[in-house]
Amino acid sequence: MKKLLSLLMAVFAVVLVSCSDTDDLRSSQPQSDRIYFADKNAFEAYLASPTSVELAFPSASASNDVVGQFKEYTDVGKLLNKDLEFQVGDTIYKYCASGNGVFEIEASKYDMLRSFYDKDAELIDNLSSLKEVSPYRYQVTEGLIFVYTGEPIIVVQDIIAPVPTRTSLDGLTQVQTSFWTSKGITSSCGVRVKAWSRENTNQAFQDANTDMTLEWNIQIRADSGVAYRSSKGGLAGKGNMIKQKVTSDSGFVKYTLWTNSLILCRAKCWDGSWIEAKVTK
Repeated sequence: MKKLLSLLMAVFAVVLVSCSDTDDLRSSQPQSDRIYFADKNAFEAYLASPTSVELAFPSASASNDVVGQFKEYTDVGKLLNKDLEFQVGDTIYKYCASGNGVFEIEASKYDMLRSFYDKDAELIDNLSSLKEVSPYRYQVTEGLIFVYTGEPIIVVQDIIAPVPTRTSLDGLTQVQTSFWTSKGITSSCGVRVKAWSRENTNQAFQDANTDMTLEWNIQIRADSGVAYRSSKGGLAGKGNMIKQKVTSDSGFVKYTLWTNSLILCRAKCWDGSWIEAKVTK
C-alpha cells in the first residue's frame, strides 16, 4: 500500500494530444498507431462484423505466451498495437504485458499516469486496498481503472479426456484439439486443431504444414446470466492450425464446454493416411 501511495505522489501532469473522430468503424489516431473507435457503438459494430470471424492457418510457430495467444485468437487482440493498446472514445485500454489485467485510462490523463502501467503485479497484491467500482474493475486513482478477473486474459484448454492428442503409428505426425476462452471487457470462446510433424523419430516435433479438418458440435454454458449456447460447424485447410471463434459477449463472461459436446480434428500424415483426435463431453 505504501508503494501505491508513493506512486500517486509521483504522478505529474502532461497534456495528451487529442484524437479526431472518424467515420470508419476503426482507424488510427493522428500521430499514433493506436486503433481508435469513436464510441462504444462503433467498437461493438467491429466485434459483430463478419470480418471479425476468421479462419487462420499460421505459417510460423503459434504463440505460447498469454498476450501472444490473446492477439492471435481474439478480435480484441487483433486491435492491439506494440504498446498493447486501443482506444474507444475517451478511454484507452492498455493490456498488461503479463496477460493478467487491463488498464482503462482516461485519455487526457494518459501521460500523467504512466508510472502505473508496469505495476499490475503490485496492484494485484494490494487489490483489497482498492475500491471495486463494478465487478472486476478497481479504481487505482482518478482516471485509471485496473481490470482484473483473477484469470489470464485468455486460457487455451488442451482438453485432457478422452484422447486430445494423437500420434501416428510411424511417430511422425501429431494432432491435438482444444477449447479456448477469453474473459474480459469482451469475452469469447472457440475451438482449435493444431498439428505437428517431423521427418524421423530422432527429431523434435515442429509445426506441421499439412491438410487438416476441424468439426464441432458443442454446448456452451456461460455465467453472468447468459443463456446456454450451441455451435456446430466444420472447417478444412492446410497449415499447422485451424481455430474458430464460436461465440462472444460484451463484458465479463466465463464459458464452459458442457455435456453432449463433440470436437473432432484430423491431420494428414506423411504416408497419406489421416489421424484424428476426438473429444466428447
